Amino acid sequence: FSLTESLDVDCIACVLSSCAQAHRGLILVGCRSDGARALSLMARSCRLLGLKGQLDGKGRQSTALSMTGTIAQELCKEAGVCRLPLTMGAGWCWSRMLYWLADAVRVGPHHELKTVQGGIRAARKVQVAMERAGGALVEGSVPVLVEPGVYNEEGSAVDNCNRVSIWRCDRQSSNGDVQKVEWTSVDQHVLILQGKVSVSVNGVHMAATKSALYNGSPFVCVGTGDGSALTLERCNLTSAGATIIQIGGTESSALVSGCCIHDGMAGVFIGNKAKAVLENNDIHSLIFSAVQVQDEGTEAVLRGNTIHH
Repeated sequence: FSLTESLDVDCIACVLSSCAQAHRGLILVGCRSDGARALSLMARSCRLLGLKGQLDGKGRQSTALSMTGTIAQELCKEAGVCRLPLTMGAGWCWSRMLYWLADAVRVGPHHELKTVQGGIRAARKVQVAMERAGGALVEGSVPVLVEPGVYNEEGSAVDNCNRVSIWRCDRQSSNGDVQKVEWTSVDQHVLILQGKVSVSVNGVHMAATKSALYNGSPFVCVGTGDGSALTLERCNLTSAGATIIQIGGTESSALVSGCCIHDGMAGVFIGNKAKAVLENNDIHSLIFSAVQVQDEGTEAVLRGNTIHH
């Protein structure tokens, strides 16, 4: 990090223990993409130099969150993200989250993009622009922040080497509850991955329903294809079709963590040499199997799940 070469320890310590006025100034800077990157860089540089927390006034480090971490957390909250990912390891922190969100695409009634599908297409454009400029995607994907609401859309297919993360914005209702993002479809899948793509969905309610005109064509709520990578975290999933989550295809992989999978014909199907990890999920109220694993070469790890009814 070049910052460690131009700022000495005393200078960074001064920033970390500075007054409230500087604190407000950093918030204004952090609201911009370049400010978010600078704030994240400063936080990482501080850790490299051994400054893991604020000074306590006596030259010693306190156990409180550093100033950069506090500001990053506030900015993430303003953006609608009040949680860190469960599935991305212990190295995650608020400054890292802020850096990732700096190039996010926003979807919602008060934004230019009104649909999740539109957000996925816009994220693809951001990805292509960064790759053409010779840059790398932050955390390997482009975030799509979806405001609370009901998004009843035709089946969404992610293809063309897209790498996207779809996140629910954390907005509270008048009674203090977190408002839902409901992503639904009728007589077809909600989300299908095709080819070598990587998709993560966090905190979203997903439901594939049937209409009175349903013609019998099979559909799932979420499905993978050959070579695709899927992560579902803190999601609520249901389907009136054959299976709620279908993980199949050679070299495809999936991580399903902290989700509620319920009310359908079958819960999770893993087959055709796919690899999947299911952890800490609540899987219930299904007519047939909660989890089905089949075919030679298929690998499945289940841990900490509650499977009932």
